[in-house]
Amino acid sequence: MLLERRMTAVPLSRIRVTDPFWRGWQETVRRVTLPIEFAQCTKTGRIENFARAARGERGTHEGYRYNDSDVYKWIEAACYLQIALGPDPAIAADLEQTVELIAAAQMPDGYLNTYFQLQEPDLRWRNLSMMHEMYCGGHMIEAAVAHHESTGSTKLLDVAMRFADHLASLFGPDRRKGYCGHQEIELALLALAAAIEREHPDRSRRYRALSKWMIETRGTRPSPFEEEYADAEGMRLAPYARQMLDREGVYSGEYVQDHLPVREQTEVVGHAVRAMYFFAAATEAFTDSGDEAMGEALWRLWDNLTQRRMYVTGGIGASRSNEGFTRDYDLPNRTAYAETCASVGLVFWAQRLLEGTGDTGYADLLELALYNGALAGISRSGDRFFYDNPLDSHGEAHRREWFDCACCPPNIARLIAAVGRCFIGEAKDAVYVNLPASCEAQVRVAGREVGLRIESEYPWKAKIGFEITVPEPTAFALKVRIPGWSGDTRVELPADFDEAEYDGNYISIHREWSGVSRITVDFEDEPTFVAAHPAVLECRGRAALTKGPLVYCMEAADLGGDAPQAFTVDPSDAEVGPIEDGLVPITVRGWIDRDEDGPLYRSDAETPEAEERRARMIPYFAWDNRTPGPMLVWLRKA
Repeated sequence: MLLERRMTAVPLSRIRVTDPFWRGWQETVRRVTLPIEFAQCTKTGRIENFARAARGERGTHEGYRYNDSDVYKWIEAACYLQIALGPDPAIAADLEQTVELIAAAQMPDGYLNTYFQLQEPDLRWRNLSMMHEMYCGGHMIEAAVAHHESTGSTKLLDVAMRFADHLASLFGPDRRKGYCGHQEIELALLALAAAIEREHPDRSRRYRALSKWMIETRGTRPSPFEEEYADAEGMRLAPYARQMLDREGVYSGEYVQDHLPVREQTEVVGHAVRAMYFFAAATEAFTDSGDEAMGEALWRLWDNLTQRRMYVTGGIGASRSNEGFTRDYDLPNRTAYAETCASVGLVFWAQRLLEGTGDTGYADLLELALYNGALAGISRSGDRFFYDNPLDSHGEAHRREWFDCACCPPNIARLIAAVGRCFIGEAKDAVYVNLPASCEAQVRVAGREVGLRIESEYPWKAKIGFEITVPEPTAFALKVRIPGWSGDTRVELPADFDEAEYDGNYISIHREWSGVSRITVDFEDEPTFVAAHPAVLECRGRAALTKGPLVYCMEAADLGGDAPQAFTVDPSDAEVGPIEDGLVPITVRGWIDRDEDGPLYRSDAETPEAEERRARMIPYFAWDNRTPGPMLVWLRKA
């Protein structure tokens, strides 16, 4: 696979999300989620840590060593929602006060990490494997890029550049060999390089080179993490670094993707969030490099992930013990970890692969993870969250108001805030519609800016209207992705248009456009039951219901309190209902087993009593928003 950039996402400043689905989510996050998250960051000492660092205090850090990152992700979400929805005075005031504290907390040499400044000032950069210094700095950099994009201010961007300069003075090919145990800095340096390319070209090149060096160096020997084990004082901070050892107690590095150079890796291993951020950065860094070997390595890893180690919801990372991957086809449903942040990371990686190849298969997985695995991480009310996302619950799994390790709530918030990036890509001679949610965009193509308006009821209905407004006659192609789940696709063009062509899985309409043109594309999105590979043992004899990009589930609330685990479905009978409470339910036919007074065990020849039932199913992202109770994605088939 050759990474050769086919498109770039339309910047958030040139796209307005009008989609009832996603704009509703953005309004909920701004109205409910952001105030809650800021209150929690205040209540738990995350904000005060910056104030104490600014005052030069010592020994007073509250919370986990990586708590700074939650504040940074909150800033990023707040800034992107200012672009999407306009400023909110209360949030803007909290935002600017927090930015002031962060700037005041930065040390003269550019270093910034409240845990070390307050708790361990003499052990900076002594434990890269587990102490998250670069990880926190990376999220600060991404927050700074968002703040600059949102406000035009360079206050936080200057902090980010000073931190990046400090990092570059310590690490690099002619300096110390080092990178972070939790990847994030690689993505952040690339984002910073892009943001300052015009004003600071030398710094931009330096940051991009440092990111690429960290990506290339990871997995080579000797590993800096191995050497850290000889540093007893540094290891005092992180005894849990044993996760990087194999069963014999020998360093392997799989947990942090440090076991092999990325070009030699063939399987996704270790911590799922770390892996997604790493592979997303590698894709971004080497797109347009002509490096076919890197492209082939990333394709192998993607194939292993999506064909052997991913849930039907786009959830990834089956195991709680390492918050990550185990072996091929090991996808237990009730104990599925499938961390919300991991699905967010999968969206990031898929987006970069899509832009770097133009292959719609990456867009298919992007929307799968976006609408299911990631979005399930937040309640519809915006005030409760899932950290892990099982596909089978006997009533024990529920969203929570907050977590001690609170990476997921602000992560899903920043994804929703910037979701418009996933909709449209622009290229020199083409406009790509990758996710057909309603929006209005100014797209730069063929040297001009053209207007594109999309009208849809996606994901509930798959009939999409497009209005293209071109001030002056301009030749370019409008390319509309055909989703992998679509059946027949119908295209309605103006009478004077030639027929649409097909370019891979894009409908391609290439012509000289002028004035206002209207086009309709209608995808077939009938309910479909899917089966798993037979090696996924827990799903044998079971089926999962999908419609368009959505995966559905059954809750006890729609079975009169009966557990869906006792339900057997007829996969040939599924009826789509009208929109109810903002959701499109699907009703299926099946049977509930009845034998409450029967013995614990009986002869297999005896047939338990079964009651025929029509039951309602709802999208997976919406479960656990009503009466608590059991839930199931994979239903037994009749």
